[in-house]
Amino acid sequence: MILAGAMLERGRLGPSMLFILCWNTFVYYVLAYWEWNPSGWLYQLGLYDFAGSGPVHIASGFGALAWSMMLGPRIDDSNTTNKRHVPHFKAHSPLLMTLGTVLIWFGWFAFNGGSTANLSLRSIYVVVNTNFAACGGGVAWVLLDYIYIRKFSLVGFCSGIISGLVGITPAAGFVLVYVSPLVGMLTAVCCFYTVRYSYLLRVDDGLDIFAIHGVGGYVGDILTGIFANKMVPALDGVSGDTYLGGWWNGNFRQLGLQLAGATTCAAWSFFVSCILLFAINKIPGMHLRATEEDEIRGLDFAYIEDAISDYDDGNMIIHNGQAVETPRPASYSKSS
Repeated sequence: MILAGAMLERGRLGPSMLFILCWNTFVYYVLAYWEWNPSGWLYQLGLYDFAGSGPVHIASGFGALAWSMMLGPRIDDSNTTNKRHVPHFKAHSPLLMTLGTVLIWFGWFAFNGGSTANLSLRSIYVVVNTNFAACGGGVAWVLLDYIYIRKFSLVGFCSGIISGLVGITPAAGFVLVYVSPLVGMLTAVCCFYTVRYSYLLRVDDGLDIFAIHGVGGYVGDILTGIFANKMVPALDGVSGDTYLGGWWNGNFRQLGLQLAGATTCAAWSFFVSCILLFAINKIPGMHLRATEEDEIRGLDFAYIEDAISDYDDGNMIIHNGQAVETPRPASYSKSS
């Protein structure tokens, strides 16, 4: 469901569901087979991807980039005519964002920790690495925010945590505990600057899926090739000497394998997503983008009938199933 964020505020529900179904079939399953099946060519090549950076994060990030490009930018109050104008909105609810981040953070322990498929010392390493990387990512993002705006940001802290978690996903079962905060910090730095300069792409990726999951997963794969230590996989009591480690153990070839694997996942997801989106958009009645009227009204009201809160700073209410504009108080100002 990471991918679904790309349709933010402008994608039609039916075509989006069809695309996600096709994407799972032709992108995720293919990449998962290549990486995790003993017959997969990336598996046989020797790619290190502990919990699914390639099929999950890189694929979702680059698929979201393709989807955002195909949909075009959202409409905003300041510009409803220039289709190349990319709007920038503040986070609607930092409180809900923080709650969601905490739930994801907790769930990531099972996501990574369960990938050992047994209860061993390696499982403990994985969970601790996951937590330390999240902390490192959050601290790095907050510090960068402070450098640029001289303020601390809760939204930035949440973004840094997710970046660190994404970065440690391929590395959690391969790196030493004291390396994991560095993995989280380096990933968060790369994601931060991708978000900061994402306007250069002129793509409206409202949830920064490409910047955090696509770039974060790619960086995590590379860092795995650098910091992987052959001692850590052996702690599961099964792997033995199967893994040679990365640059940390003098296995310099591993970084090239990681680059090849990450690039393959990114390219396959992006180009297959573009083909699927183009084909679905050509099906009669399955055009991807919502009408301008529905966008302005709000897709919650257009398709679902419920909304988490009112639109336009509390200026919209529901009346007989319709979004109705209510008079603003005299003291109202857009800047407030």
